[in-house]
Amino acid sequence: MQHIKCKKLNRFILCVLIAIAFVSVCYAEATDTAESLGDIQEDESGYYYIVKKGDTLWGLSRKFFNSSWLWPDLWEKNKQLPNPHWIYPGQRIRLVPKAPKPAEPTEDIKPVVTVEQEVEEPPYFIFAGIDKIGFIRKEKLVPLAYILVESNEEQFIDQGDKVFIKQIGNQRLRPGHLFTIYRPLKQVKNPANRDKLGMQYYITGIVEIIKNEDEFDVGRIIRSNRRIQAKDLLIPYIKRPPKITLHESQRGIDGQIIGTEEENQLFAADFVVFINKGKIDGMKAGQEYSIYELKTADRVGVNNVIGSLLVLHIEEAASTALITYSVQSMHPGEKFRTPVPSKE
Repeated sequence: MQHIKCKKLNRFILCVLIAIAFVSVCYAEATDTAESLGDIQEDESGYYYIVKKGDTLWGLSRKFFNSSWLWPDLWEKNKQLPNPHWIYPGQRIRLVPKAPKPAEPTEDIKPVVTVEQEVEEPPYFIFAGIDKIGFIRKEKLVPLAYILVESNEEQFIDQGDKVFIKQIGNQRLRPGHLFTIYRPLKQVKNPANRDKLGMQYYITGIVEIIKNEDEFDVGRIIRSNRRIQAKDLLIPYIKRPPKITLHESQRGIDGQIIGTEEENQLFAADFVVFINKGKIDGMKAGQEYSIYELKTADRVGVNNVIGSLLVLHIEEAASTALITYSVQSMHPGEKFRTPVPSKE
């Protein structure tokens, strides 16, 4: 009897060891296996990781699944996260759910085998604020109307407010239609050669036309991205899909970060920036590029990677991108290039 109990105990210990080994192999990187295992918790529903300071879904996907681009799948497993770009220390991130125990088969029920052809979806990136980001365009935007001023006093216009809109020309704005509110800021030059890249346009919100009056139209602000001002201009609203299909990076790209929308002198991960490459350079939304700095080691120049960016929106000579990863603070003028293939 004692022998049988020992055998059962040994089997139990063996199962525990196998489970620990499985988690270690699948989810811990080779360089910090012991540390990763200490961060993983298990309960009846699956395996979990406790978020630490500095963690991102991007980084956790790279740590546990060897690919940063799998972060949307990680977000899908964690519906409790309202915003995938903001996670906080102490939160539990479910890595792998436990499979339910299979029901015991009966003689009366015969298994039915169905074969479905799965179409593999290309990898993608979700950026919820895609409608808010500005751009640099050579071709001048032609406005249809502008936010009307009734006095010389500066007014604060916010979401939900009604506004008076003055059309430009004879074309009236139709009730029920949406319009993007924007503001031209400044002409931007290419830091590499001082050529003009175009005008920087600042997206301040979205307005819906409610009704037409004799001399003006009435609208309601349905989204306020930033402070909306009198004299801000209107163009027809075109929805941008937040789901960005990932593409292979263009070869031979070597460019510079022009700056941010808010003209920040320091920026890091999750900042939206402008870069001096566009359609004419073969850029596409969904391409990733490495941000680097040139350092000298033993009198030899070395490209030190300090971050990465993902292209969100492209124009003729410039693009808008998101800093997806950074190891330090950056500033306008940082260089980026086509990622160097990893040696595997």
